Amino acid sequence: MNVIIFGAGISGLTTAHELLEKGYNVTIYEKSESIGGFAKTYRTDDGMPTEHAFKGYANYYQNIYNIMKRIPIGDNMSVYDNLSKITKIILLNDEIDDSKITIWDKIYTGYHIVKCILSNKRKQEYATINFKTLIENNISKSANDHFIQMLGHKGGLDQNRTSLLTASKSSEIRLSQLKIRTDMESHHGWRMLIKPASEAWLDPWVIYLQSLGLNLQLHTKLKKYTYINNHIDGAIIKSNEITNKVGDSSTIFINCTDPFTFKNIILNSFNYIGKSLSDSINVVQESSQNQISFVLEFDRKINFPETIIFPFPDSEFNIVLFTQDILYKNDIYFNKTGHSFWSGTICIAYKKGKLFNKPAIELNKDQLLEEVKYQIFRSKELDIFVQKYNNFSIHDVSVIRQNIWNEWHFSNEKLYSTRPKWVTTLKTNKYRPDHRTIFNNLYIAGAHTNTSIHIYSMEGAVESGKIVANHIANNVSLVTYNSPYFLKPFHIIDDILYMLCLPNIFVMILIICLIITTTYIFRIIKNKNILNIIINNL
Repeated sequence: MNVIIFGAGISGLTTAHELLEKGYNVTIYEKSESIGGFAKTYRTDDGMPTEHAFKGYANYYQNIYNIMKRIPIGDNMSVYDNLSKITKIILLNDEIDDSKITIWDKIYTGYHIVKCILSNKRKQEYATINFKTLIENNISKSANDHFIQMLGHKGGLDQNRTSLLTASKSSEIRLSQLKIRTDMESHHGWRMLIKPASEAWLDPWVIYLQSLGLNLQLHTKLKKYTYINNHIDGAIIKSNEITNKVGDSSTIFINCTDPFTFKNIILNSFNYIGKSLSDSINVVQESSQNQISFVLEFDRKINFPETIIFPFPDSEFNIVLFTQDILYKNDIYFNKTGHSFWSGTICIAYKKGKLFNKPAIELNKDQLLEEVKYQIFRSKELDIFVQKYNNFSIHDVSVIRQNIWNEWHFSNEKLYSTRPKWVTTLKTNKYRPDHRTIFNNLYIAGAHTNTSIHIYSMEGAVESGKIVANHIANNVSLVTYNSPYFLKPFHIIDDILYMLCLPNIFVMILIICLIITTTYIFRIIKNKNILNIIINNL
């Protein structure tokens, strides 16, 4: 059976991988000149590696690890062997004092997280509650800054638009690991690829898929679908200014383009769309996020004992860095220069920086890089850490080269991206589309779709590709991140309480505990009074 996939990002390649191994004939059409979507990397003309944003692989990324282990790179090795050991994370807090986070801060925040985890149908309400608004006026400033800023660093989320449901999901995922028995349970933290993602993962992946028969067509853009009743009977594509129709009603079509592109394709193709395609239009409302990546080359080698990720929670741009030259220690380019290279990401582009009093997206290129360097170099904790392993200060180091990911452009003194990044927000939660559509032979995959991991991530992209492949071929290996079995009784009871318009089960448990404790205390007091009366009468 013939399968046509539009989009050669992680979800498209995952779907192709699963279906090729099941014997399907697969063609991928990709509009750009290279594969990988947001995960791809490239090198400048002189060899310096750059990327959209550096990527970490959590211990619970079970579907990604499953795929990586099935991509051979020779000598009984796989792409999985290109992963590093656990990467150390050093929070650089000059203004945020974690020691000032109180017991109350943890109890209050944990209370809301647990409420969400123990609920089921009630989660639809929690998906509309702004997490930042919920906690910011009820906990200390240090706790608020710590919990909120880390949403961007660890989850790639927009701190102003993250729901309670989304903020709670990572904790629920951790609990779900109790039912997953794999070798990945032996570590907690984040791993990274020891080479740029395209070289360590994506290029070997395509080579393997082509050995299975993949037909990959680059520089080919999907314009629209054509259909008869509830069947897609073809797709109109454009390549090198030539327009063609591909596929027919016997072909399976899988859309793995980004949600913004897919919205335009839907509007250009269909008169009636059904819920899944309707959600695919609505899911892009207030969903874009400006994460801006950059690379800094220093005039000397800054030594550390291992690869380190440096989040700067108190920087206005919520910057996070990693020591790229240490991770890519065998890279020819880094060894040739003998300099240090740090790759970084601006997680928040709408807050004003202190140097120019403008948000990142309103700065020109020179101003943006100056603001970034200012926010990094002012860190006292970074300077202390540099001096610990070197005989110089961070202020003795100069940036001799700097670069911004090539999909960011400057026009009229402002920054814009040719590839907007989707993110899970309050507005998008209820519109994440299902993978099946009203058309029998059209499916949707992508990290923005309705996956169990919920958070927009590489793992979500792989999960969505596996879900679609399972709809088509069955028996595709798939790890889901649904709540663990021991939470099911709580969900059932809470659904009943929700139906009866009663409080959350966790609240009910606390109320019952309070009643029991109060009753016990009164009983002790009463018995003590009786005892005193008896003693007095003796």
